Amino acid sequence: MSNHKPLALCRSKFERFVRTYGVERLARGLDIRSAAIYQWLGCATVPKPAHAAIIQRLARETGVKLTLEQIYQHALDLLAGERESRAQRDQRRARARDMTLRCEGD
Repeated sequence: MSNHKPLALCRSKFERFVRTYGVERLARGLDIRSAAIYQWLGCATVPKPAHAAIIQRLARETGVKLTLEQIYQHALDLLAGERESRAQRDQRRARARDMTLRCEGD
């Protein structure tokens, strides 16, 4: 089974660049472990500014213009999506509690 996500499902220009360039290749270019890049893609962490600058240069060398905003926006967008999901989950739980209280009151 492949761990590669189809490019059409990539959520940001940063993620599309990383997937196209290759996680292992990017890790070598940055002299870091590939696990760090997977953490960036999952928004557990974000690239250090020095790494972001190197990512920009590597992207430029392949004809991709990648701004610092695009690199860091990836994490902001995903985190915003998580917050929405948590809010929706909290609303569902609140509705379930309300229904439980009404049922217990009968």
